[in-house]
Amino acid sequence: MLPALLHENTINLSTKEFERGAIDEVYIRCRNLGLIQYIILEHSGVLFEQSWLCECILITNVRTDRSWYFHCNKWLSLFPPGDGSLSIELYPSNKAGDLLDDRFESSLPKITDFEIVCVTGDKRNAGTDANVYITLFGKESKTKKIHLQSRSKNPFERGQSDTFNVKAEYVGELEKIRIEHDNTGRAAGWFLDRVIITDQYDPDTKYYVSCNKWLASDEGDGQISRDLICSKNELDNRKLTVFTGNKRGAGTDADVYLTLFGELGESGAILLDNKKNNFEQGSIDHFDIEIPSVGKIDKILIAHNNKNIAAGWFLDKILIDDIDQHRKYEFRCQKWLATNEDDGQIARFLLPVKGSDTGTEATAGG
Repeated sequence: MLPALLHENTINLSTKEFERGAIDEVYIRCRNLGLIQYIILEHSGVLFEQSWLCECILITNVRTDRSWYFHCNKWLSLFPPGDGSLSIELYPSNKAGDLLDDRFESSLPKITDFEIVCVTGDKRNAGTDANVYITLFGKESKTKKIHLQSRSKNPFERGQSDTFNVKAEYVGELEKIRIEHDNTGRAAGWFLDRVIITDQYDPDTKYYVSCNKWLASDEGDGQISRDLICSKNELDNRKLTVFTGNKRGAGTDADVYLTLFGELGESGAILLDNKKNNFEQGSIDHFDIEIPSVGKIDKILIAHNNKNIAAGWFLDKILIDDIDQHRKYEFRCQKWLATNEDDGQIARFLLPVKGSDTGTEATAGG
């Protein structure tokens, strides 16, 4: 066992082997500690072969991008050359240059293997015959445009998952992707559900990318290229219940989108479509969605694209059941999303009603 102590929070790092000369990355989740003043590093190995020479530790808060560097260069061992101690108290260094020394730089590969899984949505005409390309953007750089090709089957068919193994430049931790097609073939339009990416240099880390949109010149917003944010959080299952008000003309024929904002980030815009005639006056519509976890939901953005003749919409409320996290939320609107009603807004931020899991006061919209 190898725990590190940060302000009395013991974190077990035993998922790694800590082999000679290795640089190990461990992703952990804990409460916000603010500025790290010191850490206590310790392990439980009492045998000679469990002796450990730790050179240094770099801790990065991935939300704020702030880093702390702790120089160690000491044996933690009960045997010589150690001093008989299995723990050490370390303080952060003020030398920023230590964070990117030659040892860290030289350990990174130039080329790496990526596993890319594309999931096509289960909608009518969701598949594409066009050529599909992806570009990966990381903290270090970006790859060239990669053509996703399959020799064994016809890829990107409706409801199908396709796996591609490609070689590309190492770009560091992934931040976003650009996925696009060339709009060729008889059926070029494509409804992309999601993408899952694994960099084989760090095979324990997967990046989840939610799309849930058309890449089609004749569907949705007409875009055939999209930039999508990568998340290390696994996909959560959520059930949405949308209540349209019982006012005259309350229903809408426009495309409706929902964005979730939480403690771990945002979901991106999610098209709400379940193959039914949704959002009619007085209706209650249900949707099952899978998106990367955003943690506890702080607020949502509900909007439509004002498309078609009857675009105006009177939204009563939205219920969200986060099945995996065992949380339920209620968001009240009770306003129009219409250019010709009330304040003319077709997008509104909503906060969860008090009594939902976050315990935040509700707002009627914004």
